[in-house]
Amino acid sequence: MAHIWGLQGLNCRTISLVGVGVMLTHGLMAGFLATAAVAESIAPDGQLSTTVQQREPNQWTIEGGDRAGSNLFHSFQQFSIPTGGLAHFNNAADVANIFARVTGGQRSLLDGTLRANGAANLFLLNPAGILFGPNARLDLGGSFFASTADRLVFADGLSFGVNDAAGRPLLSMSVPMGLQYGAAPGPIRVEARSLDPTATLPTGLEVKPGQAIGLFGGAIKLDGGVLIAPRGRLQLIASPPDATLAFNTPIATIQATNFGSIGTGQAVISPSNILLTNKALLDVRDLTQGGTVELDGHNILLNSGSQIFAGVRAPESVDGVEPSSIAADQVPLHTLPISGDIRARATDTITLDGGLTFFSNAVDPNAMGNAGNTTVQAQSIQLSNGGRIYTGTEGVGNAGNLKIIADQLMVAGSSENPFLYSGILNLAEVSGTGDGGLIDIQVGSIHLLDGGSIRANTAGLGNAGRIMIRATGDVLIEGVDTRFGDVDRESSGIYSRSAEDSTGNGGTIDLQARSLTLRDGGFMTATTRGTGNAGNLLIHVTDGITISGVSQLDEVLVFPENEILIFQQSSGLYSSASRTSKGEGGNIQISAGSLSIDRGGLIITRTDGGGNAGSIRIQVAGDMVIDGVGPDLSSSAIISSSEGKSLGRGGSIQVEAQSLTVSNGAVINTQTLTNQDAGSITLTVNRLSFLSGGQAIATTTKAGHAGDITISADQVLVEGFDPRFAVRQELFSENVVGRNLGSFSGVFVGADVESTGEGGSLDIQAGSLTLQPGTTLAVGSSGSGAAGRMRLVVDQLQMNNGHLSAETRSGAFGGIQIDSQGIELRERSLISTNAQGEATGGNIVIDTDTLVALENSDIAANSVNSFGGRVNLRAQGVFGTAFREALTDRSDITASSARGPEFSGTVQLEVLNPDPARGAIALPTAVGVPPKPTSPCGPRSDPGAIEFFALGRAGQAPNPIEAATLETMPFAADLRPIAPTTTAQAETTSPLREPILEATHWQRTETGQIQLVAAAPVQWAGFDSSCRWGAEP
Repeated sequence: MAHIWGLQGLNCRTISLVGVGVMLTHGLMAGFLATAAVAESIAPDGQLSTTVQQREPNQWTIEGGDRAGSNLFHSFQQFSIPTGGLAHFNNAADVANIFARVTGGQRSLLDGTLRANGAANLFLLNPAGILFGPNARLDLGGSFFASTADRLVFADGLSFGVNDAAGRPLLSMSVPMGLQYGAAPGPIRVEARSLDPTATLPTGLEVKPGQAIGLFGGAIKLDGGVLIAPRGRLQLIASPPDATLAFNTPIATIQATNFGSIGTGQAVISPSNILLTNKALLDVRDLTQGGTVELDGHNILLNSGSQIFAGVRAPESVDGVEPSSIAADQVPLHTLPISGDIRARATDTITLDGGLTFFSNAVDPNAMGNAGNTTVQAQSIQLSNGGRIYTGTEGVGNAGNLKIIADQLMVAGSSENPFLYSGILNLAEVSGTGDGGLIDIQVGSIHLLDGGSIRANTAGLGNAGRIMIRATGDVLIEGVDTRFGDVDRESSGIYSRSAEDSTGNGGTIDLQARSLTLRDGGFMTATTRGTGNAGNLLIHVTDGITISGVSQLDEVLVFPENEILIFQQSSGLYSSASRTSKGEGGNIQISAGSLSIDRGGLIITRTDGGGNAGSIRIQVAGDMVIDGVGPDLSSSAIISSSEGKSLGRGGSIQVEAQSLTVSNGAVINTQTLTNQDAGSITLTVNRLSFLSGGQAIATTTKAGHAGDITISADQVLVEGFDPRFAVRQELFSENVVGRNLGSFSGVFVGADVESTGEGGSLDIQAGSLTLQPGTTLAVGSSGSGAAGRMRLVVDQLQMNNGHLSAETRSGAFGGIQIDSQGIELRERSLISTNAQGEATGGNIVIDTDTLVALENSDIAANSVNSFGGRVNLRAQGVFGTAFREALTDRSDITASSARGPEFSGTVQLEVLNPDPARGAIALPTAVGVPPKPTSPCGPRSDPGAIEFFALGRAGQAPNPIEAATLETMPFAADLRPIAPTTTAQAETTSPLREPILEATHWQRTETGQIQLVAAAPVQWAGFDSSCRWGAEP
């Protein structure tokens, strides 16, 4: 066997905290110290050839012993070194391993120096316990191991134990295979280090580079103790009673069934836990290549600033001169050596608690080399009050990867320093030239609370790493509840950032889970402030996503006009190309069973830098709801915008869902406040509802063009208003992105007053479209740019005091096109392409089976100071409305101009009204011969004249002047079939073709030709060409 425990070929560079250590109570440690105090001497037990000589006070030389090949064995009755003392093993130069056992039952107190000759490894075995005081030192050429096991087991089957029968034991020349513990293995403790103000590195138990330190006890505690093995390995193994510790290269394993636990709020005496406390330190860093850290146990706890370091350490200054930085392009990073790993494994819990308590596997500033990987695995992992797991690079070299495997992962809070938040971090720092690594999290559930975070950032030349999360259960990100004094802490979240001076790209965040909840300011963000691009947010959730609420932290927004607004941090998903950036914003892609955004929650992509904003794509198998406003009255929203002085375009928004509800002031918004174009909105759903002030908006305020909105749905309902809008409007300014346009629900595509860009278009394809009182679908331009067009392809359009608007102020006219089977306008509904200022009225084209317009509902293409627009209407039946020169209190179709009739537009009506009498059943009102109709022109005496009789009810008028009664009709007012009419005043247009009707009769013309006609010719007796309906007799 080779390379076991570092006893031979010690080049495996490993720190191992094999985690079945113990948390010792103060009472137990006090007893330990009292016992050790009386054992401050070294004495052989006479079982082997060991001799001890005391040269000076508190200094002992150990000689003799029994050889077995390159192994040297010693046996002691007691073995302790007082403060400042020395125990020198005076071995021969060819000795490879020294094994020393203590059989007297007294614990060993080592508060001085252990020394051996040459490169020999030293192993101390004392089942009663071992305490290393603050002055303990190692002066060895090889490795050092201390254990409270009963015996060592060798590869040839022999053992060396403290309870062997009297007499010389059989000694092995092979290497040990493991340790056998007794019924009550003693503890091992490493006390706080001595402070040396001149030292650049802390002092403690330290071996030479490439060597190892191993502590194998029934319970292990580092109370401020320091273990240092540059480029080597440290093993801390705390085993339960009667366990067998087998060393299987390269990882030791413990065969045991009894493991203890960590109690809430206190340390529990158990041989299954490891505790590093009071700034305990394990360090295997080196100048080019660090060692490896391994933790393996039941419970592992680090607190009170305890730290574990792996990775690459920077060189020290020489004569006060700092080492010069190294140009990254001069060193191919892939050729640099890779440091060892940190691997932590627990069968129950791993806890890092307190500020400056962390695992660190990094490349230090001015260092050269690649960091190793970090893996942490447990049933539960808890990082609290500033505890961290960190990988990164601040020098020349890449950061390693970081992998988390757990049933439950909880990251919460910060230390007393609000900037020392708990977190899982993979960072390419400002002084670094390498790339960040991957954060790979495989868990059942994740809770990020009160500022806890997961971050993969870059601030230097390299790219940020990727964050990949696979959760079989729930992911909860909950924001910070309160401020920390006068300092705002960052909220809980998952971050991927490219900093202001960085040239690297941000990393992608890829999350898969059963459910995702972002609440009270919790968020996920991928941003860039530098020249690199932001990463993407990729989210796949099988059940539901909830984005709800805001945190108590203030978010201050400062706009170019020096306007300052203060909002609270919203829960949400963010992708941003910030003001200082030149890179592109990242995309947000979401797939989920359901999605709920409420109480001010946000999904947003934005740019106010040199690059484009990212796009948002959402696919929801079930229901999607965007509802309400937050406590700060900001809308729940999905937004993509181009802002400030951005040179980039806004992103698009695409939503696919079974149903989508936007309600109570919530909004979907693509907006440009710059000279760049806004993105478009595409909604593909079965049921779409805009309720109580819910809106979809695509607008421009500058020279950029507004985006388009495209809707495809079975049912579309627009209803209600937001009663809080007036209060909210006082808070919102023109520069607030995502603000609502009015209090009523609606869809708005347009250009604002000071804009020069064009308004976008609105396309809706639906089975039914319903607009309730006050609601609006609008395209238009209040600026100098052209208004867009509106096109509706719907089976049924119902408007009850609703509005369709394509209005413009000074740009080119907008237009409305409607293809429908039935249109019903009620209660002052309006379809309008009116124009203000010098603009021409827009066009309205309607193709429908039936149009019913009642209760002063209008279709208008009017203009104020220019020509009216054009209305083309084609229908099978039109009821309740008629063309008029101007608007009246009845239902009208107009294309007028305020400048006068000569500026009126065009109204073309093609109405295919059926004969209402066709197929009617005669319903006589009296028996006998009915009365003859009268004529105001007088009867003729022509005997060949035809007689005409009108029978039944609600048919022919009683006389030619009076109208027919409509007793049986459902609408009593203003419901008259309209005859085909063409009125052209503003422009000349070709007349529409005559309607084609089915022939039902024939007649002979004056020339004798036979004509097929749709209705039987009627000749009135006594009628001449001068007679007109309603003329005076």
